Amino acid sequence: MRWEILVPVALLLGGTASAHPGTLGRDGCHACRHNCEKLGLVAGARHCHPERNEQSMTAATAATGHKGSADKAETRNVAPEPVQERIAAFVVRVTDGDTFVVKTSEGEDKIRILGIDCPESSHNAKCERDGKQGRPSCDAQVPRGVDAKRVAQNLVEGKSVTLEGPFSRDPFGRRLAYVRLADGRDYGLLMVREGRCEDFGWKYPHPRSAAYRSPTP
Repeated sequence: MRWEILVPVALLLGGTASAHPGTLGRDGCHACRHNCEKLGLVAGARHCHPERNEQSMTAATAATGHKGSADKAETRNVAPEPVQERIAAFVVRVTDGDTFVVKTSEGEDKIRILGIDCPESSHNAKCERDGKQGRPSCDAQVPRGVDAKRVAQNLVEGKSVTLEGPFSRDPFGRRLAYVRLADGRDYGLLMVREGRCEDFGWKYPHPRSAAYRSPTP
């Protein structure tokens, strides 16, 4: 909710942003440092370039003739799952279906669930903006947002969870993290598959987007 965050990239839409230069990390991602606004990106936000990894693998295959080796490398580089960071947390309050207040060993923190976007649970600037951009209006979002918030409260409020990385902060200072329920379920995946929230990988690619787009386990 209220986030122009995460890894904004025009990667899935093609065009200039998907082809811009810069050294990639092992996960195929890097942070935007130059001409970010022109490219449609947020300065300092990490985003990924699987298309550049794919090009590298294709070149490696052509150079060596060992397709099997390239296939193995491609498997490693497409939609990589980084080594996970984990933090034990207690959910103090659910703000929305995708925003929690938690306590960790470091103190209280606000969490924006990585990889999903839930409908707004109250009329605000974001849902008004969505309506003007052709997405659901506040009137359409709020009933669904209230329902998503209620489900989130039943699942996590007053309970222990595990925050899973890769961690970063959005422009509002919220920690971006996946949430693992005490019974082992991935909270974001559960909310997406129940139709209460959507995978936000279409706008902000994230490591679990392929699973979140899958309609069934």
